[in-house]
Amino acid sequence: MNTIIPKSPQISTTTDTTAERPTFRVRVEHVQAFLKEHMDLFGSDPKPLAIGIHHAILACHPELDLSGLKRALTLRCAWFQYLKALTQPGAVRYDLDGQPAGEVTAEQVEIARTRLAEWKAAKKAKAKAKKPPKPPAPAVPVPPPPTPPSPPLVPPGRPVLRLKKPANPVVAASTVTRKDGAK
Repeated sequence: MNTIIPKSPQISTTTDTTAERPTFRVRVEHVQAFLKEHMDLFGSDPKPLAIGIHHAILACHPELDLSGLKRALTLRCAWFQYLKALTQPGAVRYDLDGQPAGEVTAEQVEIARTRLAEWKAAKKAKAKAKKPPKPPAPAVPVPPPPTPPSPPLVPPGRPVLRLKKPANPVVAASTVTRKDGAK
């Protein structure tokens, strides 16, 4: 015997009651704003942060998004002023309470200096690429060659009168002497 089991009617779920997750960029911006507002270490004066500070931040504020927090800290640590603060040998690292939590090692100083040099080189290359190329120097116009003198217009078969130049220059007259001796 074959019994047909009636299908249950499909329930359509057109309304979703779960909230959409914000985009990654929005989450990172939210974490950055939170850190600037609630923690003194993230002000305009950068201080070297303790290694693994993201664990301490998440322990105090579990509502923060882990991936957003990591990206916000990555952006902060790539900041020019932060890298400059790391280039000082023996600089102190700080924890969330602003207490010393270690020192910057010589290896970390070298990494920071390398990143600063790369950053400066990239900025220089970008500025050079942005600068418009120099226009070529205007070409100096070459004067046309002098035109040869045109021959005189004389009807064919007629003689042409040509004047000769004197061979010797004309000499000035000599002084005349009078019989009475006056010049």
